[in-house]
Amino acid sequence: MSRLISSSSRKTVALAAQPLASGGEGAVFSTNLSGKVAKVYHDTKNMPLEKLQVMMANPPRDPMRKRNHVAIAWPEECLEDTQGCPVGFLMPEVQKSLTLYEVSVPKTRLLKAKGFTWLYAHTAALNISLIMHYLHQSGYVIGDMKTSNILVSARALVSMIDVDSFQVIDPKSGRLFPCMVGSEGFTPAELLQAGDLSKVKRKTEHDAYGLGVSIFNLLYGTHPSAGKWKGQGIPQTLNECILNGHWVFGGNQSLVQPNPFTLPSNAVHPSLACLFERCFGRGHQSPDKRPTPAEWCKALKLAMSDLAVCASHSGHVYPRSYGKCCWCEMQKRIGVDFFPSVPGQDTKGLLQGIGRNNGPTGSKSHARAVVKPTITGKPRRQGQRNKQYDPFMCPGCGKRATAESEEAWYCGKCEAYVHLN
Repeated sequence: MSRLISSSSRKTVALAAQPLASGGEGAVFSTNLSGKVAKVYHDTKNMPLEKLQVMMANPPRDPMRKRNHVAIAWPEECLEDTQGCPVGFLMPEVQKSLTLYEVSVPKTRLLKAKGFTWLYAHTAALNISLIMHYLHQSGYVIGDMKTSNILVSARALVSMIDVDSFQVIDPKSGRLFPCMVGSEGFTPAELLQAGDLSKVKRKTEHDAYGLGVSIFNLLYGTHPSAGKWKGQGIPQTLNECILNGHWVFGGNQSLVQPNPFTLPSNAVHPSLACLFERCFGRGHQSPDKRPTPAEWCKALKLAMSDLAVCASHSGHVYPRSYGKCCWCEMQKRIGVDFFPSVPGQDTKGLLQGIGRNNGPTGSKSHARAVVKPTITGKPRRQGQRNKQYDPFMCPGCGKRATAESEEAWYCGKCEAYVHLN
């Protein structure tokens, strides 16, 4: 077992003999510190020490940290070897989660995440959008979004990892620490044309493309530019399709059309279908037209309030706006049930926990099972106080919600966040 020293507290940090995970830059190890893991760089001479110091001095708000969940695995302390040379950093541990890929793709979801319903897919999409919103508010750009860097729990709680690859700007000096790489399928067309990404200053609209892909993956189970090739000759690669603006709901102008196992475009709530078109249609030529994380949050809350449980299949939920169960329709067409029922699962109760317009109306256990959803509807002010963080009444249960920021209140009874519309 290796031993390192934390640079600020000077505590001894013992590393496990084998890493939990290993990548191109480094490996992650469990430690003797409860709730902490260590990332140790393979090439310690090229460790981004100055970037890490800026990040540790300017952490973003973690929207779930006070609720004992790590939404952003942010660097906390640098680690040194016995000679005092920096080799890595400590960060909070994320437990019992699967990658975004594993809960999005039907084949892996059926094997590893039975009971992860389409309701949970909406909830995970909302949580990803909320995390990105807070990161952008703090001046960070994710840059290298990919399915392996987004972890999702069985209850749709989301965690961002590998955050040391983010684009960082020092708020004091203005120095730019770029995101050096991009991943296939998550890099927008304008960056695919840019060449060396280490020389590109990323924008939030670049993240907006990756966010749209993540949400499309969750709700449709596939990439928006992956489908049947309708063009002549050899089918284009995924990145070539992105570069040329082809996506499955792009109409006659797109050379990629939906596969039989892809839901119809109108099987999601109309507000989401509109944002997908902005992201992959208009956003291809005008990146600034891509929806922001806040817009996705608003549309997803609306979509979740429109979900209903199928009368014939307790594991299926579908939008009322579609008029029928899209998953029964899919099962009849291809012979595969993408969301089989799980014994004891109370999907109807979970939807009652969300409510239709004003958020959670069910029991506390229902709200907790929906993974601390954001309640829609404006909180009602209690009394005539004028302080910045006055108490507000939760629109879900009528009890007092506790202020956590200028934008967010938390209802302990519903275990849900209340956001101003």
